[in-house]
Amino acid sequence: MDWTPYHANYNHQDRIDAPAVTIYKSGKMVFNGVAAEVLRDFSFAKLMYNAQERKIGLEPVNTNDDGALTITRTKTCKRGTIHLQGFLKSFDINIDRTSNRFLLQRDTFSNVFVIDLNAPVDESSVCIPNRIGEEVQS
Repeated sequence: MDWTPYHANYNHQDRIDAPAVTIYKSGKMVFNGVAAEVLRDFSFAKLMYNAQERKIGLEPVNTNDDGALTITRTKTCKRGTIHLQGFLKSFDINIDRTSNRFLLQRDTFSNVFVIDLNAPVDESSVCIPNRIGEEVQS
């Protein structure tokens, strides 16, 4: 039998070198490597929602209280995941595409990170921050 090998040709141009999350229609939020590094010292996150502005607030914490959700990490800690099916359902947040990527921006007045659901990432307009976790503008 004559086999032809498959050579994967991964296109890494869609990678973002700024803290970002992908929210899947199934209700899973996955942090990219940069965001996982920003949140590396935290095991949980408190989530909040601003319905008028369609923004999710994420406050990293180390205690599982007040409804905080667990940040699950891969063995190498290069990515992190939060399961937020209940959160999305509770606030009637509709993720219309199978997956949507958003920048994780630090609020300048608090320890809260903001995910703007009105601004999915367009890789061509991403501005890379100077340091991990700095406020990102696109």
